[in-house]
Amino acid sequence: MKTLRRFFKLVSSVLIGTGITFGVYSKLLALWRFNILNSKHWKMIWQRWESGSSFSTAKEVTFLLLIVCSPFIWIVFCFISHKISWGRLICFPFVAIRNSIKAKQIESARRTAMANAAAALVKKPVPRTVKPLPDKILKLRGTVRRNLAATRVDEQYLESVDNSRADFDMWQNIEKGLERNNIFTLRTMDFAGCQFDLTAVTQEGVYLMCSGPTLDKVWETHDNAAPPVWIAADTGETVPSPIVAAQNARDALQREIIDIHPEYADLAVNACVVLSRGKIDNMSALMSYLEETDMSVLRTGTCKMRDLPDSMAIVELIKTQERADDDMINAVSRAILNLTENGDD
Repeated sequence: MKTLRRFFKLVSSVLIGTGITFGVYSKLLALWRFNILNSKHWKMIWQRWESGSSFSTAKEVTFLLLIVCSPFIWIVFCFISHKISWGRLICFPFVAIRNSIKAKQIESARRTAMANAAAALVKKPVPRTVKPLPDKILKLRGTVRRNLAATRVDEQYLESVDNSRADFDMWQNIEKGLERNNIFTLRTMDFAGCQFDLTAVTQEGVYLMCSGPTLDKVWETHDNAAPPVWIAADTGETVPSPIVAAQNARDALQREIIDIHPEYADLAVNACVVLSRGKIDNMSALMSYLEETDMSVLRTGTCKMRDLPDSMAIVELIKTQERADDDMINAVSRAILNLTENGDD
C-alpha cells in the first residue's frame, strides 16, 4: 500500500509539473508569437537552424535559451510538485479557520478559569464544626520545649542555648503558618527516644519533624555504626544520630497506630530532620542511608547546603493537603500519648 501511494504521488507530480511547465512556456513563448503546440512553428525553427542562421539579438538569444533549458525547467517543476503537500495546501484555508475558532475557545476557557480562581480567592471559608478533643489529647498541644536555663557557663554551651532559642522561634513560626491553613499540629513531642519539634497531621499522613544538632559544626554521619553517631570533623565530638532516632520513633508510631487503630494501617507516617546550621561532610553516605530508610534531611536557617531541600518545601506540601478529620486526629494523638506514657514509665 505504501509503495502504491508513492507511485501515484510520483505520477501525479510528473503530470502536475508537466502542466505547470506547459502553462508557463505557453505564456512566455507567446511573446515571440510561437505556438508550442503548432508543429509548423517547430519546423520553421529547425529549418532556420539548418540554414545556418544566427541568433544575434537579445530577444532571439533569450528565445533560444528558453527552448534549450525547457527539459531542466520541466524537471525542476516536477520535483517541486512532488515535494509540495497538495492536500495541506488545498485545505489550508479551512485549517486556518478551524485553528482560529479553537484559539478563541481556548482563550474563552482560560478567562473563565481565571475568573473562577479569582472568585475562589475572595470566597470566605465555610466554617467547620470540629468535635472537641479529649482532655488528654488537648494537653499534648503547645507543650513547652526544653528548659533553656543554663547550668554552666561556657562559650559552647551559650552557643547551644542561643541556637535552641532560634530553633524554638523557627518552629513556632512554622506552626502558626500551618495552623492558619487549618492543619492540626503538636509541639515538642518526646516519644520512642526522639524529640520532635513539630508534628503535623493531614488526611494524607503524619509528618514528624525534628531539629539536627544545635552546634554549628561540620559533621560526618555514621548512621550505620553501632551506636549510630555523628562526629564533628574538627573536635571529634560525637552526638547520637538524629536520623536514626527519628527513624526508630517513626516506626514505633506506625506500629502503635496499627495496634490501637487497625483501620489506619495504610496511613503514611513520615519523618525528617531539619538542619538549621552546620554542614554534612559525607553527603554520599548520608544520601545512601536516606534512600534505604525512606527518611529526609532538610535545611533551613544558616545551613546553606544546596544538596539538601529547603524545609519550606515540606511545609508548602503540608499546606496543600486536606485537614485530617477528627477521628484520624484522635487516633494519631492517642498513639503518641501511649508512646509518651510508656517512655515515662
